[in-house]
Amino acid sequence: MKSKVTIIVPVYNTKRYLEECVRSLVAQTYRDIEILLVDDGSNDGSGDLCDTIAAGDERIRVIHKENGGAATARNLGIDEAAGEYVMFIDSDDWLDTDAVESLMQYADENDTDVLRFNYVREFKDRQLVKPNTFLEEKLYVGEECEVVCRQLLGLTGSELRHPESMNFLASCGFNFYKKSLLVKLGVRFVPIQEIGSFVDGLFNFCVFLHVKRFAFINRPFYHYRKTNEGAATANYRKNYVKRQFLLFDKLKEEIVKEGKWERFSEAYHNRIALCTMEICFNAMRNKASFKERYKEIKGVLRHERFRDAYKTLDISKMGLKWRVYYFMIKNSLVLPTYIMTKVVLILKNRGVR
Repeated sequence: MKSKVTIIVPVYNTKRYLEECVRSLVAQTYRDIEILLVDDGSNDGSGDLCDTIAAGDERIRVIHKENGGAATARNLGIDEAAGEYVMFIDSDDWLDTDAVESLMQYADENDTDVLRFNYVREFKDRQLVKPNTFLEEKLYVGEECEVVCRQLLGLTGSELRHPESMNFLASCGFNFYKKSLLVKLGVRFVPIQEIGSFVDGLFNFCVFLHVKRFAFINRPFYHYRKTNEGAATANYRKNYVKRQFLLFDKLKEEIVKEGKWERFSEAYHNRIALCTMEICFNAMRNKASFKERYKEIKGVLRHERFRDAYKTLDISKMGLKWRVYYFMIKNSLVLPTYIMTKVVLILKNRGVR
């Protein structure tokens, strides 16, 4: 029988966490599910563990592929998915057991293209539910969906008070998608090796440009593990700025193609400006000398493309700490930016907003 929901799990060297993840899926109160474990060329025994786990439940299917990154694993998962709805979960995370049942009920009753839910950040010694900064718990229809799409792209106006929430809509792990929409659009994940970051965000943006019915449920069904030091976002990424420029180009291409440049241009430029925070975070993760990290941050603050974006960024809308931070960035104050970036990154890793 065709499953109603396909859960796609990219797996790469997460043997330590994989069983906990899959147990949370097998235990779902909604039983009519397909679980796709896409082994992305693991070399720690995760692939063999996938096969062992799958032998115990006919709803689990394992696909082995050469290593190509999570984006290629998810793309293959979409191609192979049999469900009417699709969701993604990383193999070191887990779901509440009533997640799929609750999401299915809401999606079916409201005919949503995309249904979003909240999540819990799981640190070694505590849990923190992600604060919901902008979304209302409701069904969004028509032009309301365009506002959500614009927020996904970038913040404007009073939203700039929370620049740390710029990517609050980015992750695909907290969305429940109608598969027919993904197939119709032919949307694909672009590998992180090409664009540096915002892989989920670019995918979601391409989807949300066409979403007509979107809803948010403010329940933290998803448990996002923040203690896996092997995660891609915990490591320094080389040539990050160059790849970010490719991301910016792809975003603009989609905006122009859909005829939304006039409405989305401010958000687009604000995204570029606010991205300097993550780019500075990346520089601080470089294990090279202070001189090299300083040089990298200096290059970002004084690059023409970022300087053009800083010109239109209205920092007056921000709270005090962010207003100070982006004032230093806008005015190319390299050493103060370096110091404050280090402090912010330490607090971020501790789960402090």
